[in-house]
Amino acid sequence: LRNILLTTSAGGSAIRQGAVNLAAPMPAREWFERYLKVIDAKTNVLVPFKPYSHQASILDYCDQCFVTKQSIKIICLKSRQVGISSLFTGWAFKEASTVPHTQAIVFADVKPNARKLFRKVRYFYDELPILMRPRSEAPRRERLEFRDPNPKALDPGLRSFIEIGTALSETSGRAGNYHVVILSEAAFYGGIEGGEDLAAGLLSSVPKANWRTTVVLESTPHGASGLF
Repeated sequence: LRNILLTTSAGGSAIRQGAVNLAAPMPAREWFERYLKVIDAKTNVLVPFKPYSHQASILDYCDQCFVTKQSIKIICLKSRQVGISSLFTGWAFKEASTVPHTQAIVFADVKPNARKLFRKVRYFYDELPILMRPRSEAPRRERLEFRDPNPKALDPGLRSFIEIGTALSETSGRAGNYHVVILSEAAFYGGIEGGEDLAAGLLSSVPKANWRTTVVLESTPHGASGLF
């Protein structure tokens, strides 16, 4: 992985990168705040996903990559409860719900964390404005596919999907190419049988000829060896 190495904490972020060019049609930070909803941890109500400064700096970097037609490759060392997993899950959702034929996968270390991430995806989708909400099939396990449920429809829709898996899964991420790969809590995959091999396979599944791709490894610290 190249392009960027960043660390995040409640106090902010450090990014080894120059000035950001926000020439994209809509900056990602604005798209998040306008269209995504999350549950506020303090009030337990749905609120707009307004990125904090450390989240906004990551989104600005992603914008910069796409403006210059570079793939996004990020390694992110984070502290707990700073919204990094939610941010990258939101990014994967944005790509899958707006770009045709996009295949996005977000991997968690364990099933409870995967279920939490998929609940966020469902909130993202259910709370989109009607005109922004792509047609979708009924969710299957932890997968949301943006395709017209009528197989005879003249316009099948985006034909994209976002899938949430775990390093324990025997099916998720085992076949196909992915345009967005998010490995959440990647430092913990070494303690899961086959976890690092699965992650390595996912990373190699990203097509190199397509610049509109995203690869992210993010984790809280867990030792000085292994995948992360």
